Amino acid sequence: MTKGLFVGLATVDLGYLVADYPGEDTKATALDQFTAAGGPATNAAVTFAYLGGSARLATSLGRHWLTRVVREDLEQHGVEVTDLTPDAEGAPPASSIIVAQSTASRTIVSLDATRTHAPTPADPVALLGDAGVVLVDGHLTEPCAALAEAARTAGVAVVFDGGRWRDSHAELLRHVSVAICSNRFAPPDAAGDVHAYLHGLGVQHVAITNGEAPIRWSSASGGSDVIKPPSIRAVDTLGAGDIFHGAASYYLTAGYEFPDALQAASVVAAASCESFGTRSWMTTQRDRYPV
Repeated sequence: MTKGLFVGLATVDLGYLVADYPGEDTKATALDQFTAAGGPATNAAVTFAYLGGSARLATSLGRHWLTRVVREDLEQHGVEVTDLTPDAEGAPPASSIIVAQSTASRTIVSLDATRTHAPTPADPVALLGDAGVVLVDGHLTEPCAALAEAARTAGVAVVFDGGRWRDSHAELLRHVSVAICSNRFAPPDAAGDVHAYLHGLGVQHVAITNGEAPIRWSSASGGSDVIKPPSIRAVDTLGAGDIFHGAASYYLTAGYEFPDALQAASVVAAASCESFGTRSWMTTQRDRYPV
């Protein structure tokens, strides 16, 4: 069984489906709702486990009663949790999400990791264990950096989930072998060429996603091309990027070449957009997805 270690943010996601976005100072009755654990590394770990891997999430939770929502959801989906702040008493960040049925777009309000801090693990090598891939989302700066460095030193692939640029990413990226970033990821020193910038830091493989538009990828060895995601009727795009990262990590660990892993991951991520919420897509037939 392929094994993956996922390092980063865990949130409580509260999602609501509405026909259209409500106006200011109004009340709206939702068409549907969901509650689940969220966060880039968290959703990626759930996806990795669903596809057949053994997933472990290193994150910050603590003792607050609300963390039970996160723990129980991850347990239900087969993800092992390593709590880097077991004695913390504060509430985990909660994300309030509105999904508009008319446009399949979502609006999110969250603290992200602005009030969440986790120290460097006492023994990163022990925490790494025999993982075949490590994904870091960059939200928990010190654990992400320490485990990425330990993995790169051990020859383990390190996948970086790049949503929006943060100054702390510059150092973290020096330990990354695969960077999969959104088109909103804009390093200030990239001079408009994110691929060249990341390769210059030592990243071996780079992919830039852009919603339903083609995924542009490149490798330090010289290969580059685009991959077209499947065409679907989107209902909800929430978490699609996280799911894409988890699926790509799984397929890379399973032995797929980089562009093939991206193509397979795009099938999974596209399917996740066909239903509301970040878990309902898993009720569809598993044989839809590449094995």
